[in-house]
Amino acid sequence: MSDTDDQRKRHRQSIEIRQTLSSIPELTETLAWQYPDARLSSTISIGSGAWDQLYSDSKPRARQQYGDSPP
Repeated sequence: MSDTDDQRKRHRQSIEIRQTLSSIPELTETLAWQYPDARLSSTISIGSGAWDQLYSDSKPRARQQYGDSPP
């Protein structure tokens, strides 16, 4: 596989992951409405390396790699 093919594949994967991530709030809301007694909430954790690939133009100031201790 050439570098260009690899870049295209990673780009497609990033789009699919971002679409999946963007659907989680609606899914959480739907399930919370259907099961109000469950008091459902959701949390998503994205590793530092994955964040760089998915959202290279926006990095949270306090972002750390897993296992790093706070400054």
